[in-house]
Amino acid sequence: MRKAFLTLIFAGAAGCSDYSTYETKEVEENETLPEACVSNDNVQEIAQETPQLYLDLVIMEKLPLTGATVYEILKDPANGITTCRFPVSGDDNRNCTYSNQNVRLSRGSGTGSAFHEYFHAAQDVNNGNTDMFDLTMKDAAIASLLEEASAVAYVLAAQQEAANRGLEFFMNSERFHASDEQENIDAFHDAYTAAWEKNAGLVAQAREAKSLEAGGQAVVRRLMDGEDLEWRIFYADQAISNINNNSRAFRDDGREFDPDYKDTRYLAYSKLGLVSPQINFIPGEYLGAEADAAIDKCFAGMGFQVVSKTPSPPPVRTARHNTLPWPDFEP
Repeated sequence: MRKAFLTLIFAGAAGCSDYSTYETKEVEENETLPEACVSNDNVQEIAQETPQLYLDLVIMEKLPLTGATVYEILKDPANGITTCRFPVSGDDNRNCTYSNQNVRLSRGSGTGSAFHEYFHAAQDVNNGNTDMFDLTMKDAAIASLLEEASAVAYVLAAQQEAANRGLEFFMNSERFHASDEQENIDAFHDAYTAAWEKNAGLVAQAREAKSLEAGGQAVVRRLMDGEDLEWRIFYADQAISNINNNSRAFRDDGREFDPDYKDTRYLAYSKLGLVSPQINFIPGEYLGAEADAAIDKCFAGMGFQVVSKTPSPPPVRTARHNTLPWPDFEP
């Protein structure tokens, strides 16, 4: 059971959405409490109904490099983000998810889970997870993986920035995620330390931003290379499912031969890793001239194959939703 902070006094003006305006005291939050849903633009409701979530958002607000931009997205009423916390009991699989502007978090799931799903909400608002449907099937599969890998990197980077400011994530040892995998943690810290030393001449915040970005990109790179076996198996299956469930969006229409296609892919990929103006977790090799080679490397590392039902048609751009057959993805 996690000790949380329950709001006693709302010190700000009515409608204020600043978490720092609250006074708090320590109470215990029961993981078996009934489901509670709140709007992320209503701080008073969050503090009263879901004190654990309130604490997580207090931390996010205090992180200028990794938290501030995501925090602003969450509390903007125009984005309509809501969060539901559901109870844990019996054989509950405790999955936390984001879909259709709603974050679902199991009670006691920890700060990392909240940050992971909230980053998916930010990706959604930035159109990162819809722009992938403008890509080829192969490139969209990579986008699906980058979407998840960036969320893992986000948790580790935010946790590091929090530690730099004397703030601590609540981590539930019974809930294990890729951001808890020691080799992913090591990859982050090795790259973070190297960048910190390399950028010693920068002002403090710029130096920290470079280091957080380098650490996050190292994690994304490791995951995309298939080095985390459990993550690879789970998200390879998910990427295949995402593509095959939306197969009509990926007709073989020669879109990759459009002169603007690589710019489209660049924007789609970069939105998935965007944290702030200073930080993006998508490694440069997925955005530059070598992107095709990086994509092929990822395909090999993840164990993908493309099985075409018929030979590819000539490179002629046609309507997006035509009647041509499309390839199936197999792990």
